[in-house]
Amino acid sequence: FPGRASDTLVTKTMLGTFGCVPAFDSYFRRGFGVHTFNHSALKRIDAFVSRYSDAIKNARSHTIDFSTGEPTPNQYTAAKIVDMIFFVRGGGKLD
Repeated sequence: FPGRASDTLVTKTMLGTFGCVPAFDSYFRRGFGVHTFNHSALKRIDAFVSRYSDAIKNARSHTIDFSTGEPTPNQYTAAKIVDMIFFVRGGGKLD
């Protein structure tokens, strides 16, 4: 990004492009109890994923093809599942 990009912008882009890290928006930060996207936060996320790996695997549903409404072969990543868990815990609503 040109100039200084916020943690929210960087992590939302990483989640949407690579699916490798939760989006550090205000809901996730509040729900997970972190303030900054840094090594310490990533270690805490890794520990959470390791501890709850079976539940996260079971929650990895298939994405939906917008044109057909049918499931695709692609599944949500573990990072997206963690993102959704702490988004809701932080006060966000899933529609």
